Order: sequence, then C-alpha cells, then structure tokens
Amino acid sequence: MTNNENGKIRLLVVDDDVELCRELSDMLRDEGYAVDVLNDPVKGLAAVQDPKYRAIMLDLKMPGLSGYDILESLREKGVKTPVIIITGNPLDGVGPDKTGADARQRRLMEMADAVMNKPFDVPALLSSLKKLARTPNP
Repeated sequence: MTNNENGKIRLLVVDDDVELCRELSDMLRDEGYAVDVLNDPVKGLAAVQDPKYRAIMLDLKMPGLSGYDILESLREKGVKTPVIIITGNPLDGVGPDKTGADARQRRLMEMADAVMNKPFDVPALLSSLKKLARTPNP
C-alpha cells in the first residue's frame, strides 16, 4: 500500500538544517520515496499528524520547538506513525537496554521507533525506513 498517486511511499523530514534536508531528500527520492521537507518545527508539528506519511524523520534539536516536543505531542494524540529521530548530538551513554540514559532520553527511546546519530549510516537508515514504512499506519 502506498500513500500517493505515483505509488510511492510518502515520508516527512522535519529538520532545520536546509543542506542536510536537501541531501537527505535527494537520496530518499533516489530510493523511490516521495519526500516532503519542512525546516520549520512549528509547521512540522502540524504536518506530522497527516496520515499520508508512512514514516517521519525528526531532528532532535531545532530552534523554538524540539523534535522531542513534536514526538511527545504526536504520541499524546495517539498518532502511531513511525518516527526516526535524527540528532547531531548523540545520546551518550544510552545502551541497547537504555541504561545510562536520563529520564528524558529514556522517554524519547520509548516513543521513537529509531534514533540515528548524524552523520548517520545510510544503509542503516534505509533499512530502518524500509522496515518502518512498509506497513500502513494503524
């Protein structure tokens, strides 16, 4: 199942880094995805609720409104769209069992479907997207 007339899976990227978004969206389009990009986190907060998106990539730290805040709002509203957090500030000390994380980091890890540190491993990112975006949102 796809989310647009071209038969492509639609993704949303919300990140204030314009150059990163350009590179990321070009790469994802080359992989066959339809990609919408928002560099304004406030606009991103409204857009993430749109059911046309099969997966969302959110920058963790943005001016005015963080990816954490957007993700928390999304989950509080019951939206189950898969979210990949992308961050240039690695979540240090967080192991697979979530040890070493402070309460906010643990909450983030519980709400997000994946967390990728920038610069991210492209094959790992594509693998996560393929897995998370392949099934329709509940």
